Amino acid sequence: MFSSYGSDMRFIILRLADITESGYLYNSIIQAAQDNVAATIDNVEIVTVPSDWGTIDGQHYNTYTIDEVGKRMFDKLQLR
Repeated sequence: MFSSYGSDMRFIILRLADITESGYLYNSIIQAAQDNVAATIDNVEIVTVPSDWGTIDGQHYNTYTIDEVGKRMFDKLQLR
């Protein structure tokens, strides 16, 4: 995909929420990797996903959350 669009191709990483509960042992490792990718590779932007965003069943985001993620992604792409 990148080679088709060249260096103008933009990427968004949805950064994992800050969850410290047991069962989320690798969150901080994944977040650090996401931050490293965004800092090292051109045209990569991070959009943070807050831990308190609403879900329908604890895993699938509700309509408000999906709408908010879309707005944050759009805003991030417009700033660059």
